Amino acid sequence: MNSRKIILFIFIIFSFFSIKAENIFDSYKKKVYCNSKDSMQLELIEKIDSYLSKSGSEEFMPKIVTLSQKNNQLIILDQFEYKIIIFNLNSFTNDTRPLKIIQKSKGKGPNDLVFPIDILYDDIRDRLYVADLNNYNIYIYDNEFNEIKRIKLEFRPYRLFLSLNYLYITPYDSAIDFCVGRIDLNSDALIDGIFEPSKRGNLLEKKARNKLFTVNIDENENKFFVTCNYPDFTIYSINSENIEKAFCNPALIKKKLPKPKFIMFENDKKVWGISAFSDLEYSSSMNLLFTLTTLGWTELAERKSLNRYICIFDEEGNTLCEHKILPYNSGEDSIVFDEKNFVIYYATYRSIWKFKIIKEGQ
Repeated sequence: MNSRKIILFIFIIFSFFSIKAENIFDSYKKKVYCNSKDSMQLELIEKIDSYLSKSGSEEFMPKIVTLSQKNNQLIILDQFEYKIIIFNLNSFTNDTRPLKIIQKSKGKGPNDLVFPIDILYDDIRDRLYVADLNNYNIYIYDNEFNEIKRIKLEFRPYRLFLSLNYLYITPYDSAIDFCVGRIDLNSDALIDGIFEPSKRGNLLEKKARNKLFTVNIDENENKFFVTCNYPDFTIYSINSENIEKAFCNPALIKKKLPKPKFIMFENDKKVWGISAFSDLEYSSSMNLLFTLTTLGWTELAERKSLNRYICIFDEEGNTLCEHKILPYNSGEDSIVFDEKNFVIYYATYRSIWKFKIIKEGQ
């Protein structure tokens, strides 16, 4: 074999492995970064950090919230006090008396909780779903918050999201090589998940260092928003076969997150230092995607000059709003959207921030 053929052969081999190694997400070029003429702003209505109980004004830790548009209720799960606290959406303010307080207890028995990490209210079926991180369970409660059923998982659950027929469960500490769990809501049976691992590898297995956040955006159970967290802030609109587009907040373009570090606590629990997204919320009636960025620890975020943002996108990926939250709040916080009143509730460690969405020019 002469030298020209040898060089050509090496080039072909190198090209082959370069293509194989290329990440399907990183190679996707159709990114949308533009701001839209339909821009929006968030106006802080109130920061709510207490409510009225029989014993007087009481603080809470409302890190996980959901709402029922049908019943006009905001539902808070205080994961440390094991209380479910229900408020009227129209009158929710500081030192409001709740409609109802339901006391649960810590444990693995009926109606007990170990470490609840997410809740979701189902307006169609009038019931509540709770993901219990350390008990590997999804609990189903009726509208009086009595336990109907618990479903055991093979992985620790994290975020929950609903479609017309399914409850989807994002794994807590897995990379994308885990599938997203799925419960058939017509039978309450655990069935095959989506984006399952395969021998040949699917598009979601190409990137293994991510926490996966997904929301369903059509009734055919075929189209999703997926985030790739480390090391950037990219959101992908995909169907079961292909990536349709990729976009992120303009303020976060080219921002790199610090390398995650394990932090050891006295109870021997290891916690990741930081990732990119804490929560996603999608309004199918308005075709709006809401995101909460930068989940992690304050020290790491400050070292890299990272801020937490609530961002609003339209379905095409145009940025309608980028609201910086000051000061930076660490932790696994959440957002919910009140479609009737055009209000976002941002739940963090000791308070709920209530924002009115205002379209610019109004």
